[in-house]
Amino acid sequence: MRERFHALIEQHRCEPRDNFTTQLIVNGAQLSDDELTHTLMLVLFAGHETTSNLIASALAHLARDSTLYQQLRRDRAALPGAIEEFLRLDSPVEMLLRIALQDVEIGAQTIRAGERLYLVLNSANRDPEAFERADELQLASARRRHLAFGPGVHMCMGAPLARLVARLALDGMLERFSAIELLVDDGDPALTWREELMVRGPRALQVQLLPSG
Repeated sequence: MRERFHALIEQHRCEPRDNFTTQLIVNGAQLSDDELTHTLMLVLFAGHETTSNLIASALAHLARDSTLYQQLRRDRAALPGAIEEFLRLDSPVEMLLRIALQDVEIGAQTIRAGERLYLVLNSANRDPEAFERADELQLASARRRHLAFGPGVHMCMGAPLARLVARLALDGMLERFSAIELLVDDGDPALTWREELMVRGPRALQVQLLPSG
């Protein structure tokens, strides 16, 4: 992938185009080719894979809850709130890595400076002290205090785009299909989740879509 992006950067440097890569080269003139490449790789994974997993996770929720699907078909204005709940319940980024800058005491645990911390976002998003009935999808509440996009100044800068893409994709599904049903494979629901530490999303999701009309 690095070789491919290095070639892409050279192509755009020789033949500038009206796109993100050319803008990055022009406005990031102080960046080396390696830094440009790593930025493009980050945009690819952070902006594509995470949003794909968000949409897939949302479809998994809708396939298991026909009442919610029909409710959203009738009331599209509720879709943004539903997306926030999909983000909260199944954040596409499972956890963040941080390194302690100084010794910290949290409860009975001492964290030493230099130690690595794995902050589990999906655990925080289901914290019963932060959310009432934390394991349930509550459409009316539209609880946006979740940490799916990270906390504070490190919040994902692509959050508005991810929300927009998810809303457009799900709105199109609701418009085109009258129902979505989770298929059954050998007696079990045809839904399996990725077994990874950092990323959350379906590994396989088999559904039946019923066209509108």
